[in-house]
Amino acid sequence: MRRRGRRKSVVCASLCAVALAAAGCAAPAQEKDPGLTKVVATTPVIGDIARNVAGGRAEVTDLIPAGADPHSYEPGLRAVRDVANADLALTNGLLLEQASLARTVESGTRPGVPVIPVAEQAPRYGVEHLPLVENVALDAVWLGLRVAEPGGGRALSGAPGANDTTSEAGGANGTTSDAAGANDGTGTGPVDRGAQVELRATGLRGPGEAAAFVTGTFGTPEVYFNSRDGFRAADGYRDDTATLPVGAHTHVSWAFSAPGAYALDLEAWLVPRPGEKPRRIGERTVDIAVGVDPAREFPGRTVLDAGHVDITADPFAGTGPAADAAAAAPAIDAAPATQSTQPTATSAPTATDGTSASTEPVRLRSGDGAQATWHATDEAVIGVPASTLQQIPPEPTYRFLGTPGDETYLLPQAVLGAHVHGEVDPHLWHDVAAGIAYTQVIRDALCDVDPAGTAGYHERAAAYIARLEELDERVRDRLAAIPRENRHLVTTHDGYGYLARAYGVPVAGFVTPNAGVEPSARDIIALTRTLESLRVPAVFLEPNLAGRANDLTEAADRLGIRVCRLDGDTFTEPVGTYVELIESNADSLAECLG
Repeated sequence: MRRRGRRKSVVCASLCAVALAAAGCAAPAQEKDPGLTKVVATTPVIGDIARNVAGGRAEVTDLIPAGADPHSYEPGLRAVRDVANADLALTNGLLLEQASLARTVESGTRPGVPVIPVAEQAPRYGVEHLPLVENVALDAVWLGLRVAEPGGGRALSGAPGANDTTSEAGGANGTTSDAAGANDGTGTGPVDRGAQVELRATGLRGPGEAAAFVTGTFGTPEVYFNSRDGFRAADGYRDDTATLPVGAHTHVSWAFSAPGAYALDLEAWLVPRPGEKPRRIGERTVDIAVGVDPAREFPGRTVLDAGHVDITADPFAGTGPAADAAAAAPAIDAAPATQSTQPTATSAPTATDGTSASTEPVRLRSGDGAQATWHATDEAVIGVPASTLQQIPPEPTYRFLGTPGDETYLLPQAVLGAHVHGEVDPHLWHDVAAGIAYTQVIRDALCDVDPAGTAGYHERAAAYIARLEELDERVRDRLAAIPRENRHLVTTHDGYGYLARAYGVPVAGFVTPNAGVEPSARDIIALTRTLESLRVPAVFLEPNLAGRANDLTEAADRLGIRVCRLDGDTFTEPVGTYVELIESNADSLAECLG
């Protein structure tokens, strides 16, 4: 053991000596052509872009050879020498490169030589970074419950303006009415500040069971509704009811036992004042596509599959003279009559904030604050991605979901989730707009180290940017022809978020979040469920990772799914330039998904 350690020390000492010689004793300035700027670029993508800007005025050397994975490539002595001789070092940054290579570049350059992390500086030219999500199951819609606030000048009893008798839309007798046709007798009239709304689940149709619950401070779930024990009209759906004050909302966890299309029937009931019997507002059906393509299951509907969405009960829907008269009538019993089918959505104005201006008793609200948008329940569908598939926790408190270890699609409570790493997705170049930003960052860096060449750098950068802009249009047109139901990207690892965002081909699944991490059994099961549920025509494999992608190819073979090429972090024959990489990927996506 002692001899082996000594030999390792000797080798390390030799490498250090070579590096020191390259940095100091070799006097690189004497060997360099005075008119030639020496540039090192970590990846072939950055190197190719740099060569298009540099032209013949600079010599660009790639530290990572074509075909090698930048996530794992470690530098050799030649890379150490090239870094030591460089006048400019270009990296991607954002933790793309292997740590030892990043350290070599940072510590191996001569004093005063700039090291430019190109991807980190791309936002200067309009590119927005994508965060890396810590748990892919959290990269989904956050579905909560909400009770609408009074809108259109209406106010709660006891609040300022509550006795205002002005009319906004020609309401008779001085009452407030937001829209013609709103006075259909379905509203509820004035309510007290202590008013609450009961949102009752009255039925579920679909391939499995569903439940909604919140997790308390000490981890104990409180069930709002659960289809496993049925829906009982006789007691007013007491065990399947969520109660919220007017204007309130809550984050909720949702569980679905099987993939497919679900129809959840909901009734909204208002308790105008404490101690009064509930008054029925109305009912609607909310459609949810779980682990399947929402656009295929519900053609023509708006798909709500990201961000914050609330199922919203509106106690002010249709408020007007007729509604006030209805509110003055005797209260009806809490238990409703037989369940009705979903009525046709009523045309009504919508608000772009948290207030209500509608005749819809139950609606969907997406977004927050001034950016919020309202959707009628029969015009939208909630999408739950296959990535939410996981096992039921072993704790006894979760037995209401089923047997521990069984699979369920779980939308986590937003207040607990959405934790993201401090890192950012480093694979910006798959969006050609980012390639243009890379060009501008590199142009500016070359101008700084070689001011005499500024005019040429700007001229070549402008020509290359024009070429990339044409490329971006071609890619956009090419991918726009892919049928909507086939726009699902399944790959070896999570490296195509920018492509998905720029060109409308969402990432539906991957073997592992990181190319350097081996997939778990859970990853493989989730991938298989994704392929089965979405019925994708093809999956995509990076040629340089073919030896590591057996899980993807095996899953595709079992299901008879085509395996196609998609270049990722490097160049592999016949691809040898950045433009060729983008063109090759666009052609492959269009051919295999079209």
